[in-house]
Amino acid sequence: NLSTITITGNLVRGTYYSAVLVGSSNDTTIQNNVLTSPGQSGIYFYGLSRTAMVDNNTIHNATYSGIDLNGMRDAVIRNNTITNISINGIYGYSGTTNLLIESNFVANVSNYNGIEFAGVSNSTARNNTVVRVVDSSGILLTAGAENNTIVNNRLTAVRFGLDNENASRNQWTDNLVINTTDNAVFFTHSFNVTMRNNTLLNTFDQNSGGYGAGAVYMVNSSSNEFQDMRIIDVAGSVWELHAGHNNVWKNVTIQNGRKGFVVQNGTGNS
Repeated sequence: NLSTITITGNLVRGTYYSAVLVGSSNDTTIQNNVLTSPGQSGIYFYGLSRTAMVDNNTIHNATYSGIDLNGMRDAVIRNNTITNISINGIYGYSGTTNLLIESNFVANVSNYNGIEFAGVSNSTARNNTVVRVVDSSGILLTAGAENNTIVNNRLTAVRFGLDNENASRNQWTDNLVINTTDNAVFFTHSFNVTMRNNTLLNTFDQNSGGYGAGAVYMVNSSSNEFQDMRIIDVAGSVWELHAGHNNVWKNVTIQNGRKGFVVQNGTGNS
């Protein structure tokens, strides 16, 4: 493995593959670079790389992801500006663990998600801003992602806001979701997830004239807890639960919702 790599202060434009490609390395710093129009991702880690700092880079017009973390361990992704991305803004997957994703700005993602953790564990995404995700989620936890903390992020003009799919034992706290075109919170096959002090403002369904989207939509999800949430200006149902059990709602404040709570095929919910 390579070790102690520093890539700083460069302008990289129009590469055929990724602008910065790092494999099987330790102690990597990628800082203060401008990466424009890469043929794949802006920055791509692979091959069980460990211990990286990715700080204050500008990534624009990436064909794949802005920052791609494949099997990465112990990385800090901080203060990056990532715009006009085809797939994911920041994407961790394949056993990636112990990430800190903080204070990044992600805007204009055309196909997938602002931030995605697929099978990622023991990681934190905090103080990030995600704006304009056309087709999917501001932040998505999926594919067995567990024991992650998503805190104090601001998501604006995204399709789905906080998205927990096939993922368990995660915590979502103090997030703000504004102007979604579908559900502000979406859960499917999610268990033992905690959501506290999140604010959901203005959900509107662009495909059904403002009557289909709900603030929170849950399918086959059980033993989750929602506490101290504020839900304001909802086009559809405030909360829909389909086939879920033993979910708990505490101190939920609702203002201007078309419907209230809709529960189908569930027991032990309170």
